[in-house]
Amino acid sequence: MTVISEQVIKDQGATNLTDALKNVPGVGAFFAGENGNSTTGDAIYMRGADTSNSIYIDGIRDIGSVSRDTFNTEQVEVIKGPSGTDYGRSAPTGSINMISKQPRNDSGIDASASIGSAWFRRGTLDVNQVIGDTTAVRLNVMGEKTHDAGRDKVKNERYGVAPSYRFWPWYSESFVS
Repeated sequence: MTVISEQVIKDQGATNLTDALKNVPGVGAFFAGENGNSTTGDAIYMRGADTSNSIYIDGIRDIGSVSRDTFNTEQVEVIKGPSGTDYGRSAPTGSINMISKQPRNDSGIDASASIGSAWFRRGTLDVNQVIGDTTAVRLNVMGEKTHDAGRDKVKNERYGVAPSYRFWPWYSESFVS
């Protein structure tokens, strides 16, 4: 298993799953459409075969035809080879599991802002707040706007909000929603 940590994702400025997977040998994207991706979302190939139907978020299969953003991703796990025993169904090439950020036991704020060519603007905010001895909340927010370079009147906008709540009445167990 290969694990791409939140720190690696942040250090490399990977804003989507395709960018994050550039850290894993034998895994790539099939660039068939605009924005460096297919017209149907993330088109991930592992060992030369399509793995798009084996993408999971927190262990739950995500069959959406979307480009997955990493603003609420704690780590990405890549398992090469048949992994149907782990998830019940998987491509013979392997599977990808995105782990969402969960509330932590310490309070803190992390913010980032980026600008680039073609009027690219992106901002993220990650707020974690401990409430008492047994509760924490976390809110991740992202906004991105850009124009399509070389094209008139083509704009892309992406937004995301990911709240989470954690309650641990005992130190050995916790409940997250």
